[in-house]
Amino acid sequence: MIEQELTHLVLRSKKIGADQSLVVYGGGNTSAKGRIKDYLGRDRDVLWVKGSGADMQYGEAVDYPALYLEELLALHKSDELDDDTMVDYVTRALVDPSARRPSIETLLHAFLPARHIDHVHADAICALTNHEDGESAVREAFGKGFAYVEWIRPGFHLSKLVSGLKDYEGVILAHHGLIVWDDNSDKCYQKTLDAVATAEKYLATLRKPPQAEFKHNDLSDAQIMELLLTLRGKIGKKQVLRRDSRLRAIADRSDLSTVLDAGAASADHMLRIRPWSIQT
Repeated sequence: MIEQELTHLVLRSKKIGADQSLVVYGGGNTSAKGRIKDYLGRDRDVLWVKGSGADMQYGEAVDYPALYLEELLALHKSDELDDDTMVDYVTRALVDPSARRPSIETLLHAFLPARHIDHVHADAICALTNHEDGESAVREAFGKGFAYVEWIRPGFHLSKLVSGLKDYEGVILAHHGLIVWDDNSDKCYQKTLDAVATAEKYLATLRKPPQAEFKHNDLSDAQIMELLLTLRGKIGKKQVLRRDSRLRAIADRSDLSTVLDAGAASADHMLRIRPWSIQT
């Protein structure tokens, strides 16, 4: 049973990580709860959560450090914890002190009672919330089944707030993403897909702007190869670079500068992609 829950977590996370419309590289976090025997042979409840910076698509069991759940739940009684203190206390709860540093949102996963939890930063969810009418859009798309939370920096306050929303089907965080849970790993994954599909279906009903006639000229294959080699040299280390055409529709917009000025879509984009896109 112990290995089974961790195995389910890793497999579910790989499927989520393989879809970059759900999480960018290194982003999002997933978790599972189970029991292990500690170094004295005692049965202990633990939380396995994605390690900070680990990538779901390629992550293995070692990338999901185990933490003693009892020690994490004790922190729920606190009225406030600053980031440094929270990280210190969470680190002290590690089963293996040498394990990978757990996600900054570890307490969010610990405070929710469900066995399996997914937290993704899906493009469709960001599109639904990242504007001044985000809450009304969420209400129109999801009804009253999902809780809506305005932007709050990840940490202790957000973790406690979300723990009080456990009776909802899930939580949608403005400028941040989606949280769903279930005691069954497969059902949890399906809830993630269903929620994103609901957002996509709603977005598809909105009036679409006219197709832009403006187009950027493509570089030739030889120019792209030269550019990638130059960038690789600038990086200063061995790195595989590739061309990604998924944002071509955005690149072809005549108001591209205005779109880029909007900045990052979520905290993960801020961390992994940086706040502003590169214009060429």
